[in-house]
Amino acid sequence: MRVPKLIVFDLDDTLADTAGTILARAEREAVEALVAQGLRTTPEEASIALREIRDRDCAAPFLPLLVERFGAPDPAACVAAGRRAFFGNDARGIRPVPGATETLAALAARGIGLALLTFGVRATQERKIAELGLDRFFSRVRIIDLALGSDKTIALAEMIREAGLTPVETWVVGDRPPGEIRAGRELGAFTVRLRRGEFASLDPAGPEEEADRTIDTLPALLDMLCWQPVAEGPPRA
Repeated sequence: MRVPKLIVFDLDDTLADTAGTILARAEREAVEALVAQGLRTTPEEASIALREIRDRDCAAPFLPLLVERFGAPDPAACVAAGRRAFFGNDARGIRPVPGATETLAALAARGIGLALLTFGVRATQERKIAELGLDRFFSRVRIIDLALGSDKTIALAEMIREAGLTPVETWVVGDRPPGEIRAGRELGAFTVRLRRGEFASLDPAGPEEEADRTIDTLPALLDMLCWQPVAEGPPRA
């Protein structure tokens, strides 16, 4: 393992404690938006159903499943309204995950380039970044807008290329196996999963979603940098 020249971080539940601060509010407002758009149930019943779905599978597409269960005059419009409410939720009260600021400061002090890659409603993600006060650490910030799709592989490849680096010189740190971890592996970057937050119980769907290393706290990333290089490229299972 070689010391990286660039580390690309995910935002939600990697640097921002989304699950611990604003997730419950986002879910509630998504349910309210579904009902306002014609979901044939009450907010209370929809909230109970949402919790059943997410407790069973935290990665389940709960908005389409709720619309499928209860019905709506225009299912597509109903799901869209729920998505806008969920991803566009106000960022007030969000805070960093424990050790985020200290970890980023220590990495920057070592001269390692830092970048941020996140997906969601652009205005909301920008508010989160500003609220957290972490933007000063990043040389590059890329927000994949909800309205334009969610292909992190393409965005990640562009960020690495713009930095004048290759994937083997890059680490990717995030919490979601099917998101940034899979994207990093597809490109050949070294991947680190922070197993916490909303998707802590989500297991990889296959080898393509298995991170090279898994950590439980963000400061553990610094311990990894004390290891001596043992190979030209990142190890693979």
